[in-house]
Amino acid sequence: MFDQTKIDDSKSIAIKKELETRFIQNLLKGLEINAIATIRDINNIYEACIQPGDPIDQSEIARILKKSILVLYPYDKENKNKDQVLKWIKEISEYIEKLEEITPYANLPSAERGILNDIINYSGSNNKEAIKQKISELSNIIRIKEKELVRAKKENDRSTKLAISGLTLTVVFGIISILPWIKQTTQFAFNYLFNSTI
Repeated sequence: MFDQTKIDDSKSIAIKKELETRFIQNLLKGLEINAIATIRDINNIYEACIQPGDPIDQSEIARILKKSILVLYPYDKENKNKDQVLKWIKEISEYIEKLEEITPYANLPSAERGILNDIINYSGSNNKEAIKQKISELSNIIRIKEKELVRAKKENDRSTKLAISGLTLTVVFGIISILPWIKQTTQFAFNYLFNSTI
């Protein structure tokens, strides 16, 4: 029986790699023809590579841009126009920096990221009550996630104990099941030896 989760994960990984490849190819073409001047241009390339209606994920764009620099380094060595490639790497690095400024908590889950961005926005307006409210929300999320983590650890420990018990019982029943065979083989060997000596 196939594990549907593994199949879905494989499809997801393949789709992600295809997105990366198309994005990097289009990015390099855009750089070659000087068609990229702003973050919006980068977003447009990304949007053209994803399925219609999918959200534009700035942290994913930054991650793929970092990968594109790795693609450019060998290109830099092969290319006669080394200065141009170094310029592109510098431009991409600046875009990554800008994206990380726009989404400073990009690697966090969306709820936590939203709360932290709200706290930053409220700190600019010095709205202490709103900041306290957001800190309280963040605290609740952390508490809930910690409870989920503890529960998952307990379930994992329980599963490990069950697996060990199952393995132990399998070994015991395996030994019990071969005991008659050992007895029969021993009896046969004994009879053979006894009969051959007479």
